[in-house]
Amino acid sequence: MSTSVLLSTVALNATGVEIYNDEKTDFHLNGNVSVYYLHSDQYNELNDGFSRFFFDTSHKLTQDFKAIAKLEWGV
Repeated sequence: MSTSVLLSTVALNATGVEIYNDEKTDFHLNGNVSVYYLHSDQYNELNDGFSRFFFDTSHKLTQDFKAIAKLEWGV
């Protein structure tokens, strides 16, 4: 009985994408994608590793103050 295991991992980092920007308000989307594939005689499996998406926004209130909001979503 021969058992072989193949593990392949792919991790992609995305740079930030600016969705919206005016003089006071901006909105960005960042993230990374990670998947792995397991193969043996008994099974094949494709799973998500630790993929994340990040949403980031800010709004300039005055010359000295800025409101920010950040959200991380794990897939």
